[in-house]
Amino acid sequence: MSEKIDVCIVSNRKIEDELLSRLYASVPVNNLIIENKTSPLGKAREKAVSQVTTKRFMFLDDDVYIPQNYYSDLMKYWDEKTGWLEGWAIPWKPQWYHDWTVSRFNHSAVFKIPYNGRGFCCASIIVTDALRDWRSPPDLHFYEDLVMSNHVIGKGYEVVRAPVACEHRIPYDIWRQVEKGIQYNKKVRGLTKGQLIKYAATTWLSGMKAAFDMKSPSIASNSFKYAMKYLEA
Repeated sequence: MSEKIDVCIVSNRKIEDELLSRLYASVPVNNLIIENKTSPLGKAREKAVSQVTTKRFMFLDDDVYIPQNYYSDLMKYWDEKTGWLEGWAIPWKPQWYHDWTVSRFNHSAVFKIPYNGRGFCCASIIVTDALRDWRSPPDLHFYEDLVMSNHVIGKGYEVVRAPVACEHRIPYDIWRQVEKGIQYNKKVRGLTKGQLIKYAATTWLSGMKAAFDMKSPSIASNSFKYAMKYLEA
């Protein structure tokens, strides 16, 4: 029998029955902790962690659907140094973004996320003591996962991304989210203009590689648009 863990969902909307049934089919859930006050998001996640009673817990976003084997497959990559273990949340739309992510996932391997490299909370298993003492800045509403994963690394743990996939059924407009993400990325990381140019180049090159791999002109054009957002920031 797998060790039971608490699961934290930060959400101010109805949690779909399918999401919950998939969760319980995959994860040995001890308690389901739902934090309804979501703004600022950093403080909401901090409050959720404060209610955890198990040695490890899962953060699950309210638009992420995990397959039945997700937890068991992910935990194969856990070792004594691990403090945060995540898979890949594959977006279901738009199609070009889905295909771009699938291309990257198909070529992925186990990756140790460095300090300031950003772990994601989509469907991640985390050592409770690695975040128990984390206190969010009062105005942190986006990229809180970056600040949290930095905290975990700072305590001597490893943050790891493994080649295990789940489905991200994003409900929002992708371009609004991109623009918001870049602004918070710039703010939280304190990015210089040179670093923004580097992000733009990396994004475009990634998109071009995926476009060739997936034979998708749409990935090429949209990755260029994505890269330009960095230059406009």
